[in-house]
Amino acid sequence: MTLKQLKSSYADLLLEIDAAGGRKDGLHLIRKADKILASIHAMEQRCLSPTWEEILGER
Repeated sequence: MTLKQLKSSYADLLLEIDAAGGRKDGLHLIRKADKILASIHAMEQRCLSPTWEEILGER
């Protein structure tokens, strides 16, 4: 999935969590959203981290 797709899925899950009636459903959705948020964070970190070529090129 792309970063944009992950963010869209996360937003959709937040809406589902808000609309969830039961506690069990809400907890399941929160766990799922947490995994997606971790994926978003990891992907953004990879995008922000310099590559070896960038590091070596700065010397």
